[in-house]
Amino acid sequence: MREARLALRALAGVALLLLPTLLVGSEWREGALPGGDVRSLAIHPSDPDHVLAGTASGQVFRSRDGGESWAVAGSGLPFPGWVVSDLLVDIEDPGRVWAALRGVWGQEGFVAFSGDGGRTWSSRSEGLPRHQVYALASAPGSLYAATRRGVWGSRDGGESWTHLTAANPKIQKVTSLLVDPRNPQRLFAGTWRRAYRSDDGGATWYGVFDGMVLDSEVFSLHATPGETGEIWASTCGWVYRSRHLGDTWTRFQNGLKERRTPSFQALPSGAKLAGTVRGVYRSEDDGLSWQRVTPANLTALAIAHHAARPDRVFLGTEGAGVWRSLDGGLTFQPVNRGIHAVRIASLTAQGNEVIAAVRHSGPASGIYSSFDDGASYPLGPVRLPTVVGLASDGETVFAATEKGLYYRREDSWQQVEELGQRPVRQVVATNTRVLARNEDGVFLRPRPGDRFSKIAFDRGPVASAAVHEDVIWISSATEGLFRVGDDGSTRAATPIEKGKVYAVAGKLLMAGGGELWMRGGIDTPWQQLGNRLRFHSTGNAEYPLVVVESDGRARLLGADGRAPRDLALSVPARDLSAALIRGNRILLGTSGHGVLLTDMEPLTAAVPVGGGAQTSR
Repeated sequence: MREARLALRALAGVALLLLPTLLVGSEWREGALPGGDVRSLAIHPSDPDHVLAGTASGQVFRSRDGGESWAVAGSGLPFPGWVVSDLLVDIEDPGRVWAALRGVWGQEGFVAFSGDGGRTWSSRSEGLPRHQVYALASAPGSLYAATRRGVWGSRDGGESWTHLTAANPKIQKVTSLLVDPRNPQRLFAGTWRRAYRSDDGGATWYGVFDGMVLDSEVFSLHATPGETGEIWASTCGWVYRSRHLGDTWTRFQNGLKERRTPSFQALPSGAKLAGTVRGVYRSEDDGLSWQRVTPANLTALAIAHHAARPDRVFLGTEGAGVWRSLDGGLTFQPVNRGIHAVRIASLTAQGNEVIAAVRHSGPASGIYSSFDDGASYPLGPVRLPTVVGLASDGETVFAATEKGLYYRREDSWQQVEELGQRPVRQVVATNTRVLARNEDGVFLRPRPGDRFSKIAFDRGPVASAAVHEDVIWISSATEGLFRVGDDGSTRAATPIEKGKVYAVAGKLLMAGGGELWMRGGIDTPWQQLGNRLRFHSTGNAEYPLVVVESDGRARLLGADGRAPRDLALSVPARDLSAALIRGNRILLGTSGHGVLLTDMEPLTAAVPVGGGAQTSR
């Protein structure tokens, strides 16, 4: 039996690869969902209306009208898989731009260079170790990089690098840099444990610790305009000011309701802005007191301003894109026309409506509605707790959230009382039944209008649940797959010992151990679709699955697991988070690139009623 199963796996695993494929989606468009994870900002030194914004998903956006509108700086995605942690425009030649990069999934990083203002890029990391690069700074004839391995310097425009802090091994994970505007030989480095200073261009270093708590990671360093020797540091423990070039520090926290402060800016007006993970605060009394001037759910990762526009301030935020102030930081508003880089949690459809859930995006998080097959989203965001997934039974939309299950009745969302406020990890719907799973188990709503009740299941922790051929299936995290009925639970034979069960377009799927298996009816054999796959259901009967393969390709699969179509994506396939087909249009939700859509030749099958998008996790 074991040998037969292994043989089946070997044959089925290659079947998909032997079939001809068709390329789909050579031109992808963006759905107009505003926002994105903006980690860095840079303003052109001689043109205050020219602004660059770098994102956590490897994109660089450009505005030439002071933030009124944005577009990608180049022709595509310049740094797939990398976080643009800092941008630096050359003061002497503003066409030259450097980018500090660090890996999304690992500890690698590098420095990139553009000689045409961000249109095209090349690596400038010869001699630089492949560790995260967090920040950049420059002085006449010198370029500095803050990395996980300390501070590195280049005197030839990044063509080669020297380890400037090699003699001081305590200087590690340098996350901020500052060149003294009055003395280009004086350099400050903020690390994961306080700050250091060099007075000779980085040749020698010593700690500037007095008054700073030992475990203070210094996220940013800023000189105060017009104040000789005054420096501000934003840290994981509020903000510090030094009036003696870092020799002594004074901590300020009165009014700051959040200690973690990734960004800071000292404005020419004398006002100070502290960007925390719970809003931006403003001080008019040199840090003695602070007042919050943005929503509390806004995380400010970067702050930028230009001396020629002293009242205009830009914020780079976590998920909510770019925000701007025109009154010196008293008020801020989002300015994201052209920035469509939010994180999509789920997509589903009901009638002529496409519904998208955006998460981890601060004020941009919530539920959005589109009535033109995903191109624009005039309704939203409807704010709910962080959304994990969406499902529709054809009449009602359900949202699984970190604080319970919600459903939409007419135009309002209400919580399902039976599940309380525990995190709901999964919701699935047919045209009659709805299943929801939380840490207590699986809950069933058997018919529209009925209440949810818990399903009796005692075969260990529940990994997932599905409805297939009007039968409830539950996969146990410890004991396998079970068919659940009024008379109890019956173990089902599966090709993998442990996995998660899903029902998609009349098929039952098992995913686990890097494998994906499918079968039709209860008595039909399992068919392996490939190894190391993730999948996203589309809600379409003919092409029900988008799969991400181990080699990084994304494919649209037919209902029998055959006739694959390669998707020519404009973003890394690993960034896919949801999929939906509406007529001839394919919509892909992504983590950090918003909603992408493309059209293809007509499909012969309509979207089934009650279809809800599902994602393997």
